[in-house]
Amino acid sequence: DGGLGFTTIDGIRQPFELSADNKGGSIQRVDLTTGVVETVYTHCGDTPILSGNDIVFDTEGGFYFNDTVAGIVYYGIQSAWFTVFGKAWLAALGKTLPQIMSELDGKPYWPLYVTAFVCDLVLAYAIAYVFALTSTRGAAAGMKLALVLGVFIVTPVTLTNYVFEMHPLALVVIDAGCAVFGFLVMGAIIGGWQKKATT
Repeated sequence: DGGLGFTTIDGIRQPFELSADNKGGSIQRVDLTTGVVETVYTHCGDTPILSGNDIVFDTEGGFYFNDTVAGIVYYGIQSAWFTVFGKAWLAALGKTLPQIMSELDGKPYWPLYVTAFVCDLVLAYAIAYVFALTSTRGAAAGMKLALVLGVFIVTPVTLTNYVFEMHPLALVVIDAGCAVFGFLVMGAIIGGWQKKATT
């Protein structure tokens, strides 16, 4: 699909954004007997495929972008995390569950969950993009880079916001801890499947 462009920094050749001649990607089917190549998809709905990678196939021939799988798993991690640490989180927040429910004032819950789900997918795709730029392959390498992103980007941003909002350190630990753990798992999934795709 044209892939990434490359540049040289400090004598090291490395990928840098999309190449100038990138015309978009596609999903193709190859007949191993005849060698005929058929383009199956160039778009997902109205959205063009740019640099499709990290594809996982099931036994029925269906395929999935594992970045989406990673985002779904992270959403599940958040649900489990705040189920386990729910009481501690409420205590650190200084509120009770009835108080939070009353603040919704009869508004529907679904926008909260949809927003969280979309944000988790965005994070998964962002991590996959960073992995592509850095040629990160393998679960261990993915976890290592994801840990750096979580500890040195997400945690400081969370801490800065919470300090000025006068939130206790316990809330920072719970919220940032969920993000860091979720990043580790997403890093393992995305990195591991990228390695599998290249072997």
